[in-house]
Amino acid sequence: MTTTRSTQRLVRTFVPPILCCGLVLATAAVPKASAAVLPTEVQDQKTALIAGFHDRAGYSSLHLDKDFWGEFYTPKYFPELDGDWTSPLMPDSDMRAIRRAILLFEAKEGALPHARYRVRYRLMAVPGYESATKTMFVELTRFNLGPTLYAEAAAEQGRDAAPPPASFGIGPHVSWRLAMWPIQGKLASTGAIHRKVLADDAAGNSRCLDAPCLSMQPITGPDDDGWAATATPEPEYGNAGIDDGPAAAADKLFVAATGSDDYGHPARHLAPYAPQLEMVVTSHQTEDGRRTHGIARKNSIEDKPLSTLWVRGVQEGTDMQLQRLDTKR
Repeated sequence: MTTTRSTQRLVRTFVPPILCCGLVLATAAVPKASAAVLPTEVQDQKTALIAGFHDRAGYSSLHLDKDFWGEFYTPKYFPELDGDWTSPLMPDSDMRAIRRAILLFEAKEGALPHARYRVRYRLMAVPGYESATKTMFVELTRFNLGPTLYAEAAAEQGRDAAPPPASFGIGPHVSWRLAMWPIQGKLASTGAIHRKVLADDAAGNSRCLDAPCLSMQPITGPDDDGWAATATPEPEYGNAGIDDGPAAAADKLFVAATGSDDYGHPARHLAPYAPQLEMVVTSHQTEDGRRTHGIARKNSIEDKPLSTLWVRGVQEGTDMQLQRLDTKR
């Protein structure tokens, strides 16, 4: 019998949905709900693994309650919910971790017309129980570029002539840390999210790959003649989620950089929680639509050979053209 990705997802342990506002909403899973029943000591190790990721100064836990999920499961992000949704699976059942993280972030924090997302990704598991305990750790930080653009416009045009600050986007620089893992009917269930607001000076000192995160210059990676065009992955989840924003661009970068349509592969030689994949996605709303620049750097997941893969591209509307560069060091 032929199986599809959605069918394969059903082997995961069921987490019952809840009913809210006429929609079926997937609950946030807890570690004990993932995969088969694990030995107590293995479950304790997974719980400690997740706790270690969230043990960072300045972050506080978000409440993943009905209101949180009600802001996410709306026709704004999932047009198919504008009607009678009868499937037992939610439309994001096959959505990969980074795309889902960005959409969750924007549903909670609100979208900005000019923003840069820094993503750091790591796949980890309890040794010997990799299949049953795989956990995706995502650090997602959004830098609001609006105030910098407004300052430039005010300096060039004068404050009276420049557009108002609100037109450039008002909001803090915010960082989320998400622990995600597969369950039945969900490729990347969200078990815990911790949040921190970055002060302006901290944001100003932050680095996005090798560039200042608040720089207005595109982040393009190494100046190398080896960049070559590469195929752009096609999403497999139909209409789920918006397709022209930073979440969609990040998802294409992830698949192109990892060669994986789900989690990627463990990087065992890296220190705990050190990112195996880093990406920067910069998105601007223009008169002609949304334009998004993205670049990803994937470190070697094995000790030898030590190499770095870069993927970069520009997305206009839903179309994205990608380039790839392999480097040795």
